[in-house]
Amino acid sequence: MEKQNPGFLEKALDNLPALLEYAEVLIQSGKLPIHFYECDEFKNPKKNAELKYIGNASLVVAVIQFGLDMGMTVTESIRHLIPMRGVFAMKGDGAKGKIFASGAVETWEETNSGTIEEGNFQVTIASTRKNGIKKAQTFTVDMAKRMGLWVTKEAAEKHPYLKKSPWYKNPERMIYYRALGFISRDLYPDVLNGIYLSEEALDLEEDYTSYKSESGLTITPEKEEKVEASNKKVLEGIKAKEEKRQALLEPKPIEQPKPIKEQPKQEEPAEDIPYFERLKKTSPLELVKEFKEKMPFTIEKWVKLGGKKDARTIVFLLNAHNEGKLELLVAEYGIDYSQLIDETA
Repeated sequence: MEKQNPGFLEKALDNLPALLEYAEVLIQSGKLPIHFYECDEFKNPKKNAELKYIGNASLVVAVIQFGLDMGMTVTESIRHLIPMRGVFAMKGDGAKGKIFASGAVETWEETNSGTIEEGNFQVTIASTRKNGIKKAQTFTVDMAKRMGLWVTKEAAEKHPYLKKSPWYKNPERMIYYRALGFISRDLYPDVLNGIYLSEEALDLEEDYTSYKSESGLTITPEKEEKVEASNKKVLEGIKAKEEKRQALLEPKPIEQPKPIKEQPKQEEPAEDIPYFERLKKTSPLELVKEFKEKMPFTIEKWVKLGGKKDARTIVFLLNAHNEGKLELLVAEYGIDYSQLIDETA
């Protein structure tokens, strides 16, 4: 039987103000996934002076709309769809469940072999559709290393932040999700609309594309964890602009201008920010500039030998160079350091 939303919700879906109000109700429940809230440094949802959760109702609506386009209920959309790296991604388990529920699967077989310790672990997923089309996809440890995803124990000891990576904490599962993502998009693109799994989207490069709005402003998308402005703030901004416009239309008596006294500028004390933290806040263009100035090899040589050019990798390389551990980090990426600095190569 086809899943449906409750009657009251079906009515709200045809009315944007009602849908935004419903989204705010969900936010105030405090039970939505963490990416719908503005959070503190400990990843706990923040509250305002009225002790109400600060969330992004517009993002909730966007997720609901995307899910509806994929034939998902509102509850399924909120539970399984995650906005990240400028795209909507779906949790791997949710994607697999949607494929099975589609009725398009004739056979589905998952196998694995090898071990993580020996470096030969791999997962293969083979499936046949009811229309007779067959496909099999495999993902291995070697493939993860070539893509710059693999985190060794030695690398995690030298760089503690890598211990938070799912590729360090649960590599078997991440390899499985890669194979699942490939088979899902290759054999069942009509079911998932070619969507990435959230476990894959974690490793997508950030989108720093800029474009011009109709008003002539240059707009650059921010990282998804920073895009959490609530719908309430947006409405308050619109209201403030309208009040200002009305005030300008009202006639006012002419007043003599008062002399403006210049206030001496106070210099703000410079913050002692650790090098790695500063790099993470640096724009991609500035990162590339700093790379050219400080590194003993060029970005072009790095990419030619198989390295990634995303902002995260550049940050790691610059930080390793600053700590005198560049050669070790390069080796962990599977690249010959001597070839990188060989100007004749």
